[in-house]
Formats: sequence, structure tokens, C-alpha cells
Amino acid sequence: MLRGGVFSKAASYCGVLGTTILFIFTIWATFIPSSYNLALIFAMFGGLLSIAWLILIARELSH
Repeated sequence: MLRGGVFSKAASYCGVLGTTILFIFTIWATFIPSSYNLALIFAMFGGLLSIAWLILIARELSH
């Protein structure tokens, strides 16, 4: 997505960062369940970035 030129850089970075943060949350919550609440706060930012990515991709695909 970053080098393809089809989508904007904002959409690319939102997608990459959101997916990475949610992946880290999954690993964190699985292997360190005692700090699940802290991991959930961390995952909130990944979820928001993923929602922004979906909106940006939908907007670009509709054109």
C-alpha cells in the first residue's frame, strides 16, 4: 500500500499502524493476561486507526 500509489499515504499509514497495534494487542492480551485492561486501552488506538483506514479506503474506492 505504501509503494503502490493507488491509495493515499494517509490511508496507507492508518492501515499499517492500525493493524500493527491490533496485532500487538492480540499478542499482549494472550501472553500477559494480567495487564489486559492496559492492553485494551492500547488497542483502542489501533481500532480507531483501523476505522479511519476503512473510511479512507471506501472514499477512494467510490471515486
